[in-house]
Parts: sequence; structure tokens; C-alpha cells
Amino acid sequence: MLTPKKSTALQKFTQFDPGMVRRGFPRITAFQLDSGPLHAWLFSKQVGPYRVNAGMCNRSILYEGHYNPKMVHVGFIFSPEHKAVVHAHHYDSSMIAITHREISMHEVFSPNLIWVDISAPEEIIMQGISYSKTLFETTPRLLLEGSREGLNPLIQLVTKLIQAPSPSALSPTLSSALKKILSARFEAQAHRQPFSSGDLFRARIIEEVQTLSKTARNQPLSLKDICEAVGMKPRTIQKYYRDLYGMGPTEYFRVRRLNGARSDLLHGATSVSEVALHWGFLHLGRFSGRYKAHFGESPKTTRDLAAKKQPA
Repeated sequence: MLTPKKSTALQKFTQFDPGMVRRGFPRITAFQLDSGPLHAWLFSKQVGPYRVNAGMCNRSILYEGHYNPKMVHVGFIFSPEHKAVVHAHHYDSSMIAITHREISMHEVFSPNLIWVDISAPEEIIMQGISYSKTLFETTPRLLLEGSREGLNPLIQLVTKLIQAPSPSALSPTLSSALKKILSARFEAQAHRQPFSSGDLFRARIIEEVQTLSKTARNQPLSLKDICEAVGMKPRTIQKYYRDLYGMGPTEYFRVRRLNGARSDLLHGATSVSEVALHWGFLHLGRFSGRYKAHFGESPKTTRDLAAKKQPA
């Protein structure tokens, strides 16, 4: 089981290191969906020609962003319970996702789910691997199935990388293990369709929801507004949101606005009331109550702690 070393105790989670963007990491924003204090650990190291990123947090997190088009990203997930589901695409811990275009990502990660992203240029990741060039070139993201046992060597290697004082020494081992696993999976699924009709439907709804949220900016959205925008009945959209996010659409958009307010407070905003109004919360007392219930601290506490971390 992968756990961080004692010296890397869980840190209060705020945002991803912006430097990861320059090192080929997906450009992403994280939204906390579950209520309660959020903690996480993150690992990001250059291992020879590969960038290895891994992380885990104790709450459900929605990740949105874009992948670096200059890199091929090999991603997989696992958990101590050996049951891992990323809700947006419904793939489990036996799958590997290969992303090689600047596409949008929209994924909900369950609590205590360990995610890993290994990235490098295509000529390095795919060297020596027999695969369909046409499928690879026309499909920005491939999902390759396999057995959990088949993925275990890579999981064990990532564990060693995270705990090793000098991860670069394991670069040849990482390259060999990655190519062996990818070769076997491409050979077994050379003609597999990358996404099912259900995946494509979810992707369409996700894109429409993203467009809707941008159009609405920071203002509350009613269930009627959402249903009209995506062309679905209230009962259907309620079920879809609960399956995907664990909450109804009205609560989902409120949680996104709370996360937006938190981001502003973490990045220099000094007026809690102005932040609340900006994100569509007209009643300051209710905003503070919902904020504290969701993040485990008041907006003022977030602002004050962020101010202390600012350079003098």
C-alpha cells in the first residue's frame, strides 16, 4: 500500500504548485466537493526523461483543466481498499488512461484515492511499443483495460519512487516497467473503441455544464435553468448529478462558488463581504456559515492565514 513517508506529513491542501505547469503537469484546478477540513500530499519529481506526479487527499475532489499537448500522459489510480473509481469516466484501478492532446479534463476523485500521472514526449513514452498509429492520432485519450495484478509492478515501482532519496536512479526500471505494461495492453486491445456511448454522453453533458457555468459566471443557477440548458428533465438531471458528484445540481453549483470564494481569499482578497457578493452570496451570515461547514474554518480564518503566508 502506498503511503507518504512520516517526514512528509499531510499538509493543508490549498492548490497545486504552479511550477508543475512548466514541468509538463496537467494545468488543473481542484474543487473540494465533500465537507470538512481538506488535507493532501503531493509528489512531483523528474525521473530521468519522465515527470512523475502523484497525490492523495481525504475528500472527494473535482479536477478540471487541460493536459499539456507536448507530452503523453500515462495515468492510473489505486487505493488502499483496491477499489478505485473516477466518477466522470467510470474506470477503475485496473485501467490506464493515455492522454496525448490538449484536451479538457473533468474528473471526480474519491477520498483516499491515489492518482499517478507519468508524462514524457511521445518518442520516449511510445518507443518500442507496437500500437495503432491511426487510433493514437485520432483519439486524444485512450482507456486501456487490464488486470489489477498486471498493474501491480508499476504501483510498487511508484511507491519506491516516492520513498527513494534519489528517484532518478530508478529511471531505467521505470522505463522498462512502463513499456512492458503498455505493450501488453495495446496488443490485447488493438481494436478496442476508446469510449462507450455512455462515456460520450457524459462528456457531452460535462461540456454543456462547463459552458453553462461560464455563462452564469458567479451567480446562482436554478434547477430549471440547468435542465433547460442541457435539455433534460429535472428527475434525470438530479440523478445524473448525484451519480457523478454525490449531490444535486443546485448544491453542486453552490459548492463551486464556495470554492471560488476560497480561492480568492487564499490569493490576497481582504474583504470577506466583497468576496461573498462577487460569488453570488447576498447574505454574509449564511455565506460564512456554509463556508465554515464546507471547509472547516471561517472565511476570515482563511483570509488571515493566507495573509500570514504572504511575503513581507
